[in-house]
Parts: sequence; C-alpha cells; structure tokens
Amino acid sequence: MKISVLKDQFDPIAEGRRTAFRFSEHQVQVDVGDRIQFVEAMESSDPTGRAVSVVVTDVFRSADAPIALLSIRRLQDQMLISTPEGPLTVVADDSNIEDYPGFSVLVGETLAAVVEWHSEKHTIVLRTYNDHEDEPQHYHSWNGTPLEP
Repeated sequence: MKISVLKDQFDPIAEGRRTAFRFSEHQVQVDVGDRIQFVEAMESSDPTGRAVSVVVTDVFRSADAPIALLSIRRLQDQMLISTPEGPLTVVADDSNIEDYPGFSVLVGETLAAVVEWHSEKHTIVLRTYNDHEDEPQHYHSWNGTPLEP
C-alpha cells in the first residue's frame, strides 16, 4: 500500500523518528505485518521521488472511530532510487530469506533481477527478468558454477 505524505510528515518517518501513524480505515484495513510505502509529495500532490517503507508492528482501533493508530517501524532492507523509467527499488527478498538470502531489484513494480546466495550450489546467483515474462531470462553465477534456467 502507498500513502502520500508531505515533507513535514515524510522526513520523521524516513529518519525513523516517527513510529506511529493515524490511518483512516474507510476502504482498507491494516494489520500487523503489513508493509506501507510512504511517498513524499509536494503541496500540489506531485511526488518528489522520495519514498520509505515501513512495517506495521501494532494496530490500535477504537470501536467508535474509523481511525486506527498504527505503530510503524522503518524497513531498512529497502532502497528506492528515482529514474526516468520509474523507481528502481532494491529490497531484501524475504520470501525465501533463510534458504536463499538475497535482494530483489524492481523497476516500478516489475521484478528485474534477483541476487541471492544459492545454498545448494554454494555460490552467489544473479537472475535477470524482462518486463513481459515471469521466468528468469538469464542466470549468472559468481564462481562459474553452471546453472540451468
């Protein structure tokens, strides 16, 4: 989920000083473990290109109000870089982090590459993807171990 905020709200979140956020749950309910990307916006609502991701660590709800108070923690396993083709995001790939620790690289919301430790081959692997197929297009290994797509 993405939420646009002005600079005065964005900076404390990005710096890890703001650990709570009031959230209106009119359309979407937020739960512990959900990830939110805060996007800095100008007064005109245009994004500045800066973004920070957080994880919800606690949710307080009042029975008589549609506003939830979220406890948040900044994710330090993600980096976002603005490019003319869209944001380039490097994020720790937590889907198989114990078996294959590594990072995913996304262009916009499309997976472009994965760099991970391959525990069976004992090598670092780079898999690259294109924007219209789900399967990896190329495999590269750090130590020269041949890998099959």
